Amino acid sequence: MRALSWTGIFVFLCFCSWSSATAPLTLDVDFSSFLARSDPHWRWGSTVANSSRPSEWVNSLFGGNGDHGFMLWAPEDSGLRLDISLQTLWDDRTPDLGSPYYTGNFAYDQPRLPSGSIEISWKSGTPITIAEGSVSLHSAVASLNVTTAAGGFEIQVWASAAWDKMGGDVVVLEVTSSGGEEARAVWLPAVAASTWAKLNPLKTYVPNPASSTTTTTPMSGVYLNVTTQPHLPQKGTGHSSAVLSFADGPKQYHIVCLSNTKPSPATADDIVKAQVIAAYGSLTSIRQDHEAWWANWWPAGGFVTLEHTPLESFWWIQLYKFASGTALTLSHSHSHPLQSFSGS
Repeated sequence: MRALSWTGIFVFLCFCSWSSATAPLTLDVDFSSFLARSDPHWRWGSTVANSSRPSEWVNSLFGGNGDHGFMLWAPEDSGLRLDISLQTLWDDRTPDLGSPYYTGNFAYDQPRLPSGSIEISWKSGTPITIAEGSVSLHSAVASLNVTTAAGGFEIQVWASAAWDKMGGDVVVLEVTSSGGEEARAVWLPAVAASTWAKLNPLKTYVPNPASSTTTTTPMSGVYLNVTTQPHLPQKGTGHSSAVLSFADGPKQYHIVCLSNTKPSPATADDIVKAQVIAAYGSLTSIRQDHEAWWANWWPAGGFVTLEHTPLESFWWIQLYKFASGTALTLSHSHSHPLQSFSGS
């Protein structure tokens, strides 16, 4: 029998690949338990030997939905910080403004603007004894259990993947205190300035006007803080943040929504208020939809397992990061980001 040439073998393999590509496989994999072995973990505290807290955003607990993103870390021994940002929030300085309002440098003129953070403290103010955290890759929920000398509390935070529903584009922080401890969460808006402004050697950067915050009680026991951030008066635009807080027994809920740059600050206010109030009315179903989106998303990308478990974990964590940053572009079709990236 005549041997196949290398060209023939290549054509044959390509034909097999093209043929099989039209028949997607159903994976009989329990992704919940499989992915759990790749979940990133954190553990630190005064009683944990050779430990260090996540003291920078680069080693924080993290997640996102393609629009909103969050990072949970510990800037000090007796405090936690949940940074929340919006991928689509940019300063809108354009050449028509002229100098000094427009410098001609993209980093100064049109950066992604900082939004704010939730500062988490606790009644005793004592250093953390033990903190144990993880990010569930399967459900995209970050959890942190904190123990202090006076008691403890548990944190869960997630950026809803149910963004196509009213009230769905939010970040939700859940805090449950136990023992004699009492955790407190306070939203601190960030100054809407280019993060590069302080490095401007010409010192010509003109900051946006100061923001203003109002607090209302749309329902009994529910507190709504709305921060209105105008941009340069010449533009007439602005953005807003809304944080709706309430308690259910020992559990506190904080629902956060940020707007991108809108034609007017009033428009931005209306959008974020509507989102968090709607989320409040359907929070249970939004979380169910969020976890269902992730549960359906994982199998779409296929399956990889390696004997070298650190490398395997690296692979799955990178996919989690990719989906956290691109979920809004996937149109809830449950297509995998790598498929979207490759055009398939």
